[in-house]
This record gives sequence, C-alpha cells and structure tokens, in this order.
Amino acid sequence: MEKIADLGEPTKEQKLEWSGVPKGQKLAAQLMKGEGNTQKALAEVSKEERAYVLRGAMEVLAANLQLPRSAPGRFPPGTQGPCVRMPVDDAESRIRAAVDATRVVRSPRQHLATFGVTNLRYFMVTEPSYAEMTTDRESVIREGRVIAKRPEVVTPAYLLNLEGFGDDARKSLQMMAERFGANSPGLLYAYKNEGSSLNIVGGEPDGVADRIKSDLDGKGENLAVVLRGVDDLWDVSLLKFIFEYTAASVAGNASELGGRGLLDADTRSGIPRAAVERIERLFTAVRAGEAEPAILKGELDRWGVFKQYEDRFFALFRKR
Repeated sequence: MEKIADLGEPTKEQKLEWSGVPKGQKLAAQLMKGEGNTQKALAEVSKEERAYVLRGAMEVLAANLQLPRSAPGRFPPGTQGPCVRMPVDDAESRIRAAVDATRVVRSPRQHLATFGVTNLRYFMVTEPSYAEMTTDRESVIREGRVIAKRPEVVTPAYLLNLEGFGDDARKSLQMMAERFGANSPGLLYAYKNEGSSLNIVGGEPDGVADRIKSDLDGKGENLAVVLRGVDDLWDVSLLKFIFEYTAASVAGNASELGGRGLLDADTRSGIPRAAVERIERLFTAVRAGEAEPAILKGELDRWGVFKQYEDRFFALFRKR
C-alpha cells in the first residue's frame, strides 16, 4: 500500500468526482423507490460538486429507464405488461446533435503555426446536464489548452508504414497513393489536450460565453477560443472546432512550406525535403543524447530510406 503515495495527490476535480458521483447514484436509487427529494438533495451539495452528483444520478436513471409498450390499464391490476428498455446511448445521433449544436463564440486571431508549436487556450461553455432538474440558471465552464505540434509533411507511403490504422483506413491510403502517387506530400497534424478545469457559475451560457469573449478581446489574446457546446459531449464539440481550425490553417501552412521548397522531392531519396530535414534533426538529437536511436530508426523505416542512411546510423554507435 505504500506505493499509492507515488501516484501523487488527486486533483480537485477528481476529489469532487469521487465524492459526487456516488451521492448521485444513491439519490437516483432513492428516487426510483419513490423516496427522497431532488431539490432538497441538490441544495445540500456545493455548486462545484453538483455537476458530479447529477452525473451519477443520470447514469443510474438512464440505465434503468423503461417505456411501457402498451397503454395503461391494458393489463389486469397487479400485473405488468411487457416493457421495451430504452437504449442507454444512441451514440451516432447524440454525436451528430453535439456537432450541430457546437458554436464558435470567439475564434483564434491567428492560424496554426507552420514552423512551431501552437498553444491554444480554450473555454468551453455549456448548459449543465442537470439544468432540467433545478431552477437555478447556471453555466459550466471548462478551460484548458490544446497543444498543436508543428505540422509534419507526410506521404501516403509514409502513413501506410505507421501503426494504428485499421483496414478501412489502409484501403483509403492505398487509394490515395494510387491516385496522387505514393510520395505525394500532405500535412499531418498532431494535438494534445492538456487537462481542463471545470467551474460552475451563475448565468445563462450565452451570456457567460459573451463575457469571456469580451474579457479575452480586452486582453488582446490571439490564441484563445470561446466555444458553446453540449455538456456531456463537450469533447466532441472541441474536436469539431479542432477539425475546422485545422482545415482553415492548411492552405497557409502548405503555402509557407512550399515557398521554402519543403514539399519538393529530394533528388537523392525521392522523399519530401521537409522529411529529409526532420531526419537530419533526429540524427543531431540522437548524437547529442536527446533522442533514442529507435526513434530515428523508425522514422527511416517509415520513409523507406534506411539503406541510404545505414552507414550514418551505425556510425552513431561506434566508439570515438
């Protein structure tokens, strides 16, 4: 048990989740038995914990929701007619609805950087999932950062050598290779979502989002976005924005790369010059002890050029 301390202290959000969700589950169980008072129970928890209490309650209620197949009174007293259990989650329709409901209140003032990392701050404002169960007008604010790595130049041939693609994705890549050429350049974007904080504040979501927008405008923050989304699928709303933000940045990124000749094929290896420069940076990093040789080897293999760099690669291991 001593090892548990090595995991570090739980965050404030984790503590709220661990205490709030079980309370909500217990509350839902009482309601299903005809016991308890929702308004009274919610009044006894803090605003910070309320979202987690309601989440726990809704999980139990959704999992046990039943719809009678027949009209009341059709079956004799004391008997129960057949019931149809409602699906817990119609994922496709819920995701589609979340995408349609997503709105950008304030856009970033600049596109993704072509030659560096983009650190984008986001504010996701949603109506709480428990809104129908309380008379208070509140909004949920999730604040976090999306870190976009430098766009990498890739080709269909390179992507086919990456792990993690399913059969359908590989078929699509093969079709791209046949149509545009195995070494036709494209851009690969990679993102990381750094932990969001959650706060519940008073006020309608639209008004709260507008206030955040005004504050950011006043501070002149270029890399900040304000979004209106759906509470239980807020990450879907964030993904929709990232997709659109990327699409709006591609043309500018490609133009800057093309202007430096980085999309052109290297005369020796046949791969884009940007890839050659990336390989050279990896050689430098491995030589300095800043990167593992396996990373360099994997990159050379994915580009299919290990034979061309074989002597230089093994020279890294020779004693000086």
